[in-house]
Amino acid sequence: MVPRPVWFILGLGILTTITGCAVDPARYETPSPGIYGHYGAYQGAPYEPRIDYEKKIDEEESAYRQQRSAQEREQELKYQQWEQERERARDPRWER
Repeated sequence: MVPRPVWFILGLGILTTITGCAVDPARYETPSPGIYGHYGAYQGAPYEPRIDYEKKIDEEESAYRQQRSAQEREQELKYQQWEQERERARDPRWER
């Protein structure tokens, strides 16, 4: 047979789960966005029609391509100089 304290603890456990389900659900609703800004829908800036995002992206892409082509030209010049120095080092007529 099970001792009385075990029945007592078991009964209290069941009672707490039953009363836990009976709590008013209105207490657990999400707070309004005015109180806590991180809850609810995104409250960001509205769409601004005067900004042409496609044009802005195209301009950024064109600036990037110009910068990248300048870097590639610089790399190509360095490589050509390196090739010339290498050929001079291999050439037996070149005085060291």
